[in-house]
Amino acid sequence: MNKSKLQIIAMLTMLCDHLAKVLIYPVIIEQHSIAWLQIHRLYLRSYDALTFVGKITFPIFAFFIVEGFFHTKNLSNYVKRLLDLAIISEIPFDLATSGKLINLKSQNVIWTLLLGLLIIVSLQNKKRWFGLILSLGLLVVAYFLKIDWGVYPGVLLIIVFYLIRGHKKLLPLGYLLMLPEVGFLSGVELAFVLLALYNGNKGRIGGYVCYIFYPLHLLLLGILQFILI
Repeated sequence: MNKSKLQIIAMLTMLCDHLAKVLIYPVIIEQHSIAWLQIHRLYLRSYDALTFVGKITFPIFAFFIVEGFFHTKNLSNYVKRLLDLAIISEIPFDLATSGKLINLKSQNVIWTLLLGLLIIVSLQNKKRWFGLILSLGLLVVAYFLKIDWGVYPGVLLIIVFYLIRGHKKLLPLGYLLMLPEVGFLSGVELAFVLLALYNGNKGRIGGYVCYIFYPLHLLLLGILQFILI
């Protein structure tokens, strides 16, 4: 498995997750009674199946944030790209998840990835005490921003991937970190199996495909949800 293949899988599983949460749940499940849903169980089963598959997404993107940190030739540009994407994605995310153009109750997952990256950068500071203080400050910011996947397990998973980088045998530590939050046999297990197959090669697809896909598919799903409801 090279980076491109894993990112394609992550984008497809993300699409599955958002189809369930942006379309199936608000358009169908919320609009019908429990009795109706018991008769039409296919919708509930589809929702469960799609969200199960969707759990694969975040660990893969979190893993490649760390890989990007070690491989980027220009760290400031890498941070800037994530910041730009987080800002651009906020309205599509809010529209898809809340039906509003602006919703301060939660922020999109790119903020989670960005804050995780900034903490890694902080931990690399030559003055370790300063880096630790800065990292703690960023964790506080992440908590109050109410980012997708949260400080735990979201940001902490990125830190774990940073600490264990180069040691594939320690990948299960990432899974154990997430286990109390997601539960056993939640779909997350599949992400760590795929990451264990990563061969270190980049592949043919550039990172910009992921950058475009995230806000674009959320915007389209949000508009479709608005039309259907």
